[in-house]
Amino acid sequence: MKGGSIFPYGVGGTAAPDYLARPSLTGHACGTLRWDAPKNRYELAGDPALMAFARRLFPGANVGRERLFFSAHPREVGDLNWLLLRYPVDVTECADRLEEARAAAVTRWQRRTSGDDLRPTVPPPTFRGTLYPYQQEAVTFLVSNRRCLLGDGMGLGKTWAALGAVASSDRWPVLVVCQPHVLRQWQRVIGAVSAQQGAGQLALMGDSDAQGRSLAPILVGLTPHAIPDTPYTLIHYGLLAKWESTLRDRGYPVVIYDEVQELRHTGTAKYSAASLLSGAAEYCWGLSGTPIYGYGIEIWSVLNAIDFHCLGSQDAFSREWCTGYGERMVKDPQALHGYLAREGLLLRRRASDVAVQLPRVARAVQDLAHDEALYAALTAGARIKAQTYIKTPHGDLSWHTRGQLLRDIEQATRRACGMAKATAAAAAVRALVDRGERPLVYAWHHDVHDVLRDHLADFHPALFTGRETTAQKDAHLRRFQRGQTPVAVLSLRSAAGLDGLQQRATCCVFVELDWSPAVHMQAECRIARMGVPDAVRDVPSWYLVSRTGFDEIVMDVLGIKNQQSVGILGDEPEDQAEAEAIAKQQTKRLKDLALGLAQEEQYDETVGGGWEAQTPATHTGL
Repeated sequence: MKGGSIFPYGVGGTAAPDYLARPSLTGHACGTLRWDAPKNRYELAGDPALMAFARRLFPGANVGRERLFFSAHPREVGDLNWLLLRYPVDVTECADRLEEARAAAVTRWQRRTSGDDLRPTVPPPTFRGTLYPYQQEAVTFLVSNRRCLLGDGMGLGKTWAALGAVASSDRWPVLVVCQPHVLRQWQRVIGAVSAQQGAGQLALMGDSDAQGRSLAPILVGLTPHAIPDTPYTLIHYGLLAKWESTLRDRGYPVVIYDEVQELRHTGTAKYSAASLLSGAAEYCWGLSGTPIYGYGIEIWSVLNAIDFHCLGSQDAFSREWCTGYGERMVKDPQALHGYLAREGLLLRRRASDVAVQLPRVARAVQDLAHDEALYAALTAGARIKAQTYIKTPHGDLSWHTRGQLLRDIEQATRRACGMAKATAAAAAVRALVDRGERPLVYAWHHDVHDVLRDHLADFHPALFTGRETTAQKDAHLRRFQRGQTPVAVLSLRSAAGLDGLQQRATCCVFVELDWSPAVHMQAECRIARMGVPDAVRDVPSWYLVSRTGFDEIVMDVLGIKNQQSVGILGDEPEDQAEAEAIAKQQTKRLKDLALGLAQEEQYDETVGGGWEAQTPATHTGL
């Protein structure tokens, strides 16, 4: 290539960094760089000195026999360019492509370092909503970085910001992938921003419905059919794999993944489909205030679905960022957050960061008496499996069988714990309603939902348990919003993205716990979000637990998962040493649960019982 040692780009006087200077080939070429079009990557070959240096400098690069492969990802262009500055290489076969990629990397670096990708942008008149200044900054961030994650805290209006970015990009059609229970909600918001509805929040259900249906049809059914020629298309994650080919044929320059934590696990059909759709899009945005439900490795999966290999391969990521090769836990979450922010991969603000006054969540743990006889009956099978797990020598059971036994024990005891305290929990909810509260009641198992529904039947509770049709959920939401019932019973993981409950609800009640603290945060932010009445300053959140042992284990596990999430997202970190200690105890605690159940089973056989029914408490002091 021809050119000087430094190629001076500048925006506002900002020159390119040295590692992005234009390389020049002078004298002996140490090797050859060519473009491998079928695999979308660069291939480097050369003398031993070049290859040895390249392997030491970039251990994450793919290594072949006498070859080194670099991804064509824009974030790796800088690394490759840096190498070419040290070792002159013949790039004749891909000179134009490499120069375009380098120039784009310079522009991207300047935009990030100057802060241009965070300046407020007012969307064009085609967007009829009104955005707060911090939402206007999110619009610029999304459009400028093209493939990124908007991780603003729950309730800060990520949906509105994303639709503002759509209007600013002016690229159509747009594919929105979301969870089933918020499909109609997306329709209503799309209708609102196109029908000159209010500023930043929706009115009661019913407004903008017709407009939303005409602009954003919802794809249904397992058998793909012709997709309407509309500006937006809505589909839920469960159908993504079935419709992937048809969606790709239609072509979507903009793809939005709402609650993108749905893509935190690789190896699934929906993950594969999402990756293919993302790769074909010009803009791909993930939205989630809780992209990490478990361990830090999930952020790699989420961002990789949005922007392939933006963090390198999973092996390389675990080796460099996690506590060890193949491990799930990120060793320095705060450092990773800084990198994601600097690279334009993540924008994360909390309410306090943007001067938005949202209600404070006030959490409290309440011990409940539980039905010990019912708990014993429901865990009988688990106690037998626990005997097998504890007493059988390790060599006599395969690793898979031992793992399956432990999972079966965990599932059975979790359900038994919820059922044993469900009646007492219903009494606690009734006490809250009697004193004027309008609670959102969360549980995981359908059996527990049924107990709550039956014991609160005179309140005719609104139901969002995952078994209702879209029309039924709309009807239940409408009843709750209009004050026709003071109680809503929800599935723990159906809370993400659901909007409109904050207009009436006053507190949260968790009858069962989830393994992920992010699920609890999502649930609490159904109230603590924009649109809540101005008079609401605090949102009480009650965690109803029983001392069966299972709830205690879950609460211990939540500590480490919360630490991973807050660090990577840039929130206030918890104590690292304490988090690591909790991590080491997790498997041991589940094994202790199995040991305790095995001992109970032995006691039943030798003594002839030992369980006495305990009447559930009718008053919890709430």
